[in-house]
Amino acid sequence: MNYDVELFIGVCLTYDDFKKFKTVLISSLENLYDAFGGNCTVYIVIQSEGHLFNVCSLYARDWIEFHLTDYFGISNARNLCIEASLKKNAKFIVFHDASIYWTKSAADFIYRCRNKIETPRVNYLFDDNFISQQELYPLANTHSFTLEYCNPIYNSYVWTFLFRVNKIRRIRFDIEFGPGEDTKYKSGEDVLFLFKYLEQQRITIYPLNKKVAVIHPTRPSDYSKHLLYAYGQGVLFRKLLLKYKRASIALDVMLFFGNALVRCFFLKKNAFKILHNRLKGFFGG
Repeated sequence: MNYDVELFIGVCLTYDDFKKFKTVLISSLENLYDAFGGNCTVYIVIQSEGHLFNVCSLYARDWIEFHLTDYFGISNARNLCIEASLKKNAKFIVFHDASIYWTKSAADFIYRCRNKIETPRVNYLFDDNFISQQELYPLANTHSFTLEYCNPIYNSYVWTFLFRVNKIRRIRFDIEFGPGEDTKYKSGEDVLFLFKYLEQQRITIYPLNKKVAVIHPTRPSDYSKHLLYAYGQGVLFRKLLLKYKRASIALDVMLFFGNALVRCFFLKKNAFKILHNRLKGFFGG
């Protein structure tokens, strides 16, 4: 099959995040663009309240497009990216969030493995020092990978995967889940998407390169993000348990609540609120 573009990068972010991360973001996009030899298009979905914004000169490239939406929800924005990738007749797609950074070595790995293995994935690292962590290992390591069993509950970041567009053409993110003012549950969108994808493709293992990574800023030490996500995670686990009815998911549910109880025992910040919201989402959401 002939494709018009090899790599489609779908970037989903709010206008405020675009202003905050635009310098790091363009560097990340350039690493992917260079790895694929320029056979790449970037589609940036800006979630904005309808006001106009100025695109800085950094983004004045013929391979970058912008799309505005007044719906605030990461899942809706990613679905717009899937639709756009189909219209562009792209071969592969990477979902790119506002604050992540694709290192050169990570971009090189997915390029080298794109036609050799199905759904290559890179590691991820929580670190605020984007520059110092830009290259964790030499490029020679981009040839290697290991095979791991799929468990979207613990490997849930879609922005670490390279997907074939024709393999996800009928899959969409659930717009009730995920960060955003207009979503009902503030987490779980990646897990639901990956469960559907892996089930549809009958994938039980995937290749992972642990020596190269996508960088993500560290989470707040007060567990405020955990608190924000807790209710939606409770709903997510109930949804997974009812739909898939697997013993492994039942075990994951026990670990999910056990982890919250341990935090309460050690009096971690927001621990009791997190446990309460997880229980509320699981039993009542």
